[in-house]
Amino acid sequence: MRTAFVLAAAFGALALFFRALEGHWPGRGRSGDAALWALNAACILLFADAASAARAYWPLDAWFALGPARDALVASPVWAQSVALLVVGEFTSYWTHRLVEHGPLWRFHAIHHASPRFDWLVTNVNHPVSMLVHFVGETVVPSLLLGIEPTVWVVAARVCVGVLSHADLDWDYGPFGRVLVSPALHRLHHTPQAGGHQTNFGVFLCVFDRLFGTYREPGRSPQVYGLPDDGVPASLWGRLSWPLRRQRGAA
Repeated sequence: MRTAFVLAAAFGALALFFRALEGHWPGRGRSGDAALWALNAACILLFADAASAARAYWPLDAWFALGPARDALVASPVWAQSVALLVVGEFTSYWTHRLVEHGPLWRFHAIHHASPRFDWLVTNVNHPVSMLVHFVGETVVPSLLLGIEPTVWVVAARVCVGVLSHADLDWDYGPFGRVLVSPALHRLHHTPQAGGHQTNFGVFLCVFDRLFGTYREPGRSPQVYGLPDDGVPASLWGRLSWPLRRQRGAA
């Protein structure tokens, strides 16, 4: 009951905030994917609870922690731990994002790209399997590598920038957009035009897109979003079951 209340309150607050924000600085419209958004928000909380329970049995320092470097990091201020988690987490998130854009994981991640519009709700419009892969890549792996737990500041920063980068806004953040992922930058990743899905994979920072050659400069708002030729259903159950169906023409 408490989880349901928190989700409802969070969704209501975000809906009011972005309704006002997107209404003042509009882009291209709304997606209307509230049910899938709420489901995946609940899944994220479950994943986090499961990860916390697992750490009780398998302490972080028993895994891939970096020896003396970990000891120095644990002894460092919270801000230093947060920066380390943010940078390493963004690196692993970048490659996780590229992973789910190909092969068998793509059909799960395609749900995130299927919406014909681009707005803040799209942030959590995804398949739970894809959400789990992202959670492991963005949160669990950095914690194992560094030997420290995610700080509340890192979680808050990634959530805020992640939601804002999907907002129906024309913001490019000016000079800060050379480092941070803006709505004007990330919306290019959601268009099928000119290979948009294979560019701008960053969630918080765009530095790894620049480094690995997948950066695409923000420009005009795309005229098309979604996956018009893939036949992804609009219903909640249809989207959850679609990745598991046999593709047409498959043996």
